Amino acid sequence: MTSTSVPFLGRALTVLRSALGWDQTELARATGVHRSVISDYERGQRRLTRQNLEELSRVMGIPAEAADWALSFVQSLRTVSQAPGLPEGP
Repeated sequence: MTSTSVPFLGRALTVLRSALGWDQTELARATGVHRSVISDYERGQRRLTRQNLEELSRVMGIPAEAADWALSFVQSLRTVSQAPGLPEGP
């Protein structure tokens, strides 16, 4: 799977988790799931819903609205990376 095929919700989860200093194992423990579930969400191997992303945000101690911020950030990066004259991403 190429990096561009990872759904925005999975990328947003990675952004939120990383920005808050959580690793996948910590988030998995806090939510009562196996670490592979978090990994699968982030890689697009398992369907992550908007509701799941908001719930995971709350577990990490931030408001559900943080999902909007992260999605906006991910979309902005994608737009910038596709701008003419910039090297293509991975």
